[in-house]
Amino acid sequence: MINQRNTVTFIDNIIVAIDIEEGYDKLVEKVLRRLEENNLFVKPKKYKWKVKKVKLLRVVIGPKRVEI
Repeated sequence: MINQRNTVTFIDNIIVAIDIEEGYDKLVEKVLRRLEENNLFVKPKKYKWKVKKVKLLRVVIGPKRVEI
């Protein structure tokens, strides 16, 4: 697992989390640029953008808590 400030990477999953929505687009752009610089890519249809909760490994990660 790689954890750098507002991003967490686990195997082939990348979670981008930010407290305020205003900086989200710039942060996602930075992550996508880093992937491109390293000849990596994402499949847009497999990703969820601007969601409040995400399920990863049978765990729901939300803004204030983690649900099992």
